[in-house]
This record gives sequence, structure tokens and C-alpha cells, in this order.
Amino acid sequence: MAKELLEEYDQTAFRNSTPISFIKLEEIWADEVAPRLAEFESMKYDDRTPPPASSRWRLNYEVPNDIPTH
Repeated sequence: MAKELLEEYDQTAFRNSTPISFIKLEEIWADEVAPRLAEFESMKYDDRTPPPASSRWRLNYEVPNDIPTH
């Protein structure tokens, strides 16, 4: 199955794509991704213990309530 999927990807990847600018990517993040972060399964922490305050992972542990959008 993995081999089939890789072959399909190789045949279709980048066929109709064009590069986008960094600014456009930031707009997509702000408009499409950031507002839905709380819906991501990987961002649901109901039964987890937060990392210690000194941990590098603490900074982005919680989804902020004030995500800027356009």
C-alpha cells in the first residue's frame, strides 16, 4: 500500500502547483489554520499534565484565546 501511495504521489505531486509567497502563507495560517487550532486532536489536553514552566514545550502548550486573524 505504501509503495502504491508513493507512486501516486510521484505522479501527481506539484503537477498543478505554483509557489506562494511567505506573506500569502502567513495569511493562510492566520485565516484558515490558527482559528481552528483548538479543534486539532493534537491540541486537546483535557487529561494531560502540562510541561514544567521551564520546558521549551510550555510556550505553545495551550491554544491562545486571542489568535490574530485578518
